[in-house]
Amino acid sequence: MKKKMLNRKQFCDIVDETILINAFNLGEYQDKYYFQKKLKELVPELSEKEIYSTIDKYFSKDQESSKTQVKHLCEELYQIYQTKAK
Repeated sequence: MKKKMLNRKQFCDIVDETILINAFNLGEYQDKYYFQKKLKELVPELSEKEIYSTIDKYFSKDQESSKTQVKHLCEELYQIYQTKAK
């Protein structure tokens, strides 16, 4: 049976909650790594490389996560997800 595709809000809620619950700072290498692993578990359609490279676009080393960065991250990852899930 095919898994139902997430809508943008559901997808962004997963990304936001994963960052918030685990207190991830995506500017930190270790947090980036664990976020990538956790998100891959929750959204298996995304590859670790896609997640990691998208994080690198919006977060620089030792930079605190802002809501704007997280929003951009979510939007881009959702576009990748949407392409793969169809």
